[in-house]
Amino acid sequence: MSILTFFPVVFIWIWILHHLKNRASKNEENQSKQFWKAEHDANSVRKMDLSNLPYIHIDTEKLPFKETTDPKLLEIQATMKDLSTKKIVNLVGQSNTDLKAAYGPANLDALSAYDANFTELIRTLSNWGTYLYEQGQLQDARVVLEYGILCKTDIKNNYVLLAKIYHKNNEINKITALIKQADTLQTLMKSSILSALKEIKDN
Repeated sequence: MSILTFFPVVFIWIWILHHLKNRASKNEENQSKQFWKAEHDANSVRKMDLSNLPYIHIDTEKLPFKETTDPKLLEIQATMKDLSTKKIVNLVGQSNTDLKAAYGPANLDALSAYDANFTELIRTLSNWGTYLYEQGQLQDARVVLEYGILCKTDIKNNYVLLAKIYHKNNEINKITALIKQADTLQTLMKSSILSALKEIKDN
């Protein structure tokens, strides 16, 4: 390439890069403006009634609580009984701005607490089901893990262990139902969960 053709090419690339940089900066500026407008609007929403939220009420009668001296089970069961007295709501996928816009900023602390309770619930159910599975108590594990699905957990291990139990019992239709349930999740783990379930089903 001669020097006469080299410089025009360089100038063209400089112009393209400059143009792309300006466009990216403008997009970032627009996104920032939209975010702060949404925040401003959300902070102006009056406090809404929370009585009609889709609360999760833990039915302890449906879970395999047992008299035991096993410290692990004692801890898990105590946590579940404590959670049964708290307000729990699945708010996965909703940002603080979304929550303020829907229910008012005055409710944000309460909603955050309800969502934290949900996170603790699904983690505890997953840990409980896993422990029972590892102890060979498959029927009790099944009950706990199915309860996790009912609560719309997005924890992969909850789905995988339950699918393994179904597979042991040749209940392939139930694995199919699990796949359909997992496909409705709003989580970054969705594709990983679906892949694991399909692998179990096909083996």
